Amino acid sequence: DAINLAKSNGAVISYDPNLRLNLWPCAEEAKNKIIEAIPLADIIKVNDEEIFFITGEKDIKKGIQKLISKGPKLCIVTMGAKGCIYSTSKYTGLMPAFKVRTVDATGCGDSFVAGLLAGVAERGLDCLIGDQRKIVYVLKFASAAAAITSTRKGVIASLPCRADVEKFLSKL
Repeated sequence: DAINLAKSNGAVISYDPNLRLNLWPCAEEAKNKIIEAIPLADIIKVNDEEIFFITGEKDIKKGIQKLISKGPKLCIVTMGAKGCIYSTSKYTGLMPAFKVRTVDATGCGDSFVAGLLAGVAERGLDCLIGDQRKIVYVLKFASAAAAITSTRKGVIASLPCRADVEKFLSKL
């Protein structure tokens, strides 16, 4: 199994179900396959609609605890303009979204995850989850990447580079 081989060689597994029910034969099958994959992930990122679909919990924090109990070290629920909630086995917090004039939200989740994974690659997941200040810094970077994406039209052309994100953050 590719995921287990990757994990045994030190890889961090990040999972974003990116739920598209129209691509599944039925909702129940989608839910079951997503739930089956969660224990393989070190990081799970879902949006506020996906967490309800997966866990059945209307309370996001309760839904997060259900996901964390299945094995991921870090769970993040993105909520668009309301920011994101993040949780580990030790702490939970809210990262507010940046206030920007949104033109197109397409690709914001992808930009967010790219910013997050850049931070994980640079610092290491265990280092980040061991220090809430470090994860807040990385989530701020990820949120800035998503905010920039939302101010641009299209997908690929709207994705920011590191310099774009650093410039955005330097103006705060």
